[in-house]
Amino acid sequence: MLCAVRLDRFSPYFCEAEAHGITNVRPARALCYVYPLPEAELHGLAYHFDFDFADGRDPARYMGPLLEAARRWRRIEDEAFLYALPWNDGLLLWDEREPEAGGHRLLNPRMRRLYEFCDRVRSRQEIRSFAGQALEMPEAEAADALHEWTEAGLVIVEGDQLLALAVLVEEAGLRVLDHDATAQEAGPRAAPPSARPLRRAGLRSLALPQGTIVLDRARGRALVLSGLAAEIWARADGERSLATLARQVSAREPAAPSPPGRVVRGTLTALVAEDLIRLEGAAGERSLAAT
Repeated sequence: MLCAVRLDRFSPYFCEAEAHGITNVRPARALCYVYPLPEAELHGLAYHFDFDFADGRDPARYMGPLLEAARRWRRIEDEAFLYALPWNDGLLLWDEREPEAGGHRLLNPRMRRLYEFCDRVRSRQEIRSFAGQALEMPEAEAADALHEWTEAGLVIVEGDQLLALAVLVEEAGLRVLDHDATAQEAGPRAAPPSARPLRRAGLRSLALPQGTIVLDRARGRALVLSGLAAEIWARADGERSLATLARQVSAREPAAPSPPGRVVRGTLTALVAEDLIRLEGAAGERSLAAT
């Protein structure tokens, strides 16, 4: 939220107005409509005050771009984010601050430690020392990384100090939902072959070679789907039926130890239980609700 500086009685701006470049301190304008008193008496009663800047500045004349940026952020805040998620030994920077041009980058273990070191305000000297002593990283390599992150808006620079902007997701905050575990937990279920799996609206996902991350911001959670769970998620467009998914798994794994339909139903049931996928068709919804 952006608002004008407020001047209250007993604050430094009130008690040391001249030192802070403030002049013409007077009771807030609204008070004269409430209390029909001379200004001197209002001054003694008031807690909130209007004022001018001694150098004559008028913030309303130059705050336009900042206000517009704040309004734009409010419009996209439900969709925009920048997260840093542990990914194997590295760090995944998932940047969706510009929804139409979102992207991600994966930092190797050394760069992960450097970026996480910047999760609090650090001076360039602190960063150089950490990179050299803890990571045995050449100064030029660290400087190149900082420059790249600055250009990408992944860190903010003010003078000699830097701060990483991504919100770090602790490793404990990531839960893995994999092929074997879901199949064993769920077991055979009675999901009808005609049921059409559909990804729940409002979830964001990122497909990577080692799995798919599903972000549920409304519930403050992130899940990693691997194996069959990731495959079902990718195909859950509301158009394919459960029977179609089973046939596709059968074609992909002809020598699977369990019947493909049973494996798909078990994994799908786990995804539905996590409220990641819903089934199109009332019959399918009743069937899985009973499991």
